[in-house]
Amino acid sequence: MVYELRFFFDSGGACVWTKNENAREKFGCYPIENNTLPISVSLVDELNALVEEYATSIDWDYPPAPSPWTEEQKKEFSEKVNLAYVKLCKELGQDYIVINEFCEVE
Repeated sequence: MVYELRFFFDSGGACVWTKNENAREKFGCYPIENNTLPISVSLVDELNALVEEYATSIDWDYPPAPSPWTEEQKKEFSEKVNLAYVKLCKELGQDYIVINEFCEVE
């Protein structure tokens, strides 16, 4: 059985989402709590920290506005996200397909 997941950030506070019926049966519909994934506690903590950090990339006074982050912050976040994605795929193993839909912070 293969579980298909999506990996991206949004203002809703999640970074892993169900994609196929197998994943929805196992985890419920759409956003997945990181601590329910079969991954290490350290990776759960890393993903949770990235979700919290992503929230600071949004101008909450006017969310459609450009990010208040500097170009360096955007670059550093993207690097951390890419490393976390690789770890996530590795820890989940071959029963999971994780589609990286992360878009750079603008």
